[in-house]
Amino acid sequence: MELQTQQQILKKANEFFGMNLANKTREREYVHARQMLVALMREHYNIPYLRIALLLDRDHSTMIHNYKSHCDTMDLEGIAAYTEYADRYYAFVKYMIVQVPTFSKWSDLELWARELVRKIKYAQVDDAEDMIVNKARLIAQS
Repeated sequence: MELQTQQQILKKANEFFGMNLANKTREREYVHARQMLVALMREHYNIPYLRIALLLDRDHSTMIHNYKSHCDTMDLEGIAAYTEYADRYYAFVKYMIVQVPTFSKWSDLELWARELVRKIKYAQVDDAEDMIVNKARLIAQS
């Protein structure tokens, strides 16, 4: 992947989170946002840890730790605080689908399905029902 595209991903991530993710701070909101960015760059773009580290001016082992922490947090999403993290990550992925045209690993429909399964898994049945009704309306309109 071209450096220009990687920089575009970082720029759009900074816009989404409203902060400079290359900032060296360890504040929780920055840490979580960086974890989400690293996960997105690894899972959707297959960008090597070393390249992500250079982009964020960090060591590659820090990027590995960020990615593992993200995965651990996503596994705990049934707990309220972690569900909020997962919701924010999926909102970030949706945003990137729109903002970075080369973003194509997950289609909008697949992302919707993943969210639906997650809501059902964690007994957020009302939310899941609303998602199904809203998607059916969109399909009917198209």
